[in-house]
This record gives sequence, structure tokens and C-alpha cells, in this order.
Amino acid sequence: MTTTAKKVFLVDDDQDIIAQNRLILEAKGFIVEDAASAKEAGEKISDFSPDVIILDVMMEHPRAGLEFAGKIATEKGMPKIPIILLTSDGHNPAWLSSPNFTWARIAHVLDKPVTPEKLVEAINSVL
Repeated sequence: MTTTAKKVFLVDDDQDIIAQNRLILEAKGFIVEDAASAKEAGEKISDFSPDVIILDVMMEHPRAGLEFAGKIATEKGMPKIPIILLTSDGHNPAWLSSPNFTWARIAHVLDKPVTPEKLVEAINSVL
């Protein structure tokens, strides 16, 4: 029996974070695509069809990641893709209590920097 490699979409404006996480995830057998902004992610998501999204919160503006998560959660025809927030903003009560947070398919919130083990564990838990 063959298994298909799972696809991870890294969305972060920090290219060092993208590069580091790409190395980690590709070494674990994941197929990785990235975007440097919520806008770019919106342009790439349909073509890539990820199994999970690793999403920064603060990119073009402080809530860009949350707005992107909300948009894909409500867009017609968009598959239900689990989202893992990876943020230096921590568990910010202002956005954790936002109605967007509860319906945006956010499965985990991880603090930057995240260990490779913790990142892979979070991904595997939603796949």
C-alpha cells in the first residue's frame, strides 16, 4: 500500500521561518508550498490544495492571518483545511476571544520559535 505525502502550506512573512520549517517538513516527507503574505496565500491556495496550513497572524497588518483564516473558512467550495497558527504574538486574548477564531478551523496555536518536534506533532495531530 502506498501513501500520498501530505501537503503543508506555510504562510509567513518571515523568510527565515519559512526556510527553517520547509527544511524540517520536507525532511519528514511533507510536500511544502509557501506564501509571504495572506494576499499571496489567497492566490496560491486553490492550486496547491493543502492538507494543513501553518499560518502567521501578523503579516501585512496585525490581523492578516486571522482574516485569511476567516475568509477560507467561509468561502464557498473551499475544503475544510485545518489551520495551525504559528505566531510571535502568543496566545493573545484579544484575538482568541474574537468570533473569527472559533469558526476559522484553527486547531492549534504555537509560539515562535517552535521546536521541530512540536511543529510536526501538531501537524500530525490534525491529519
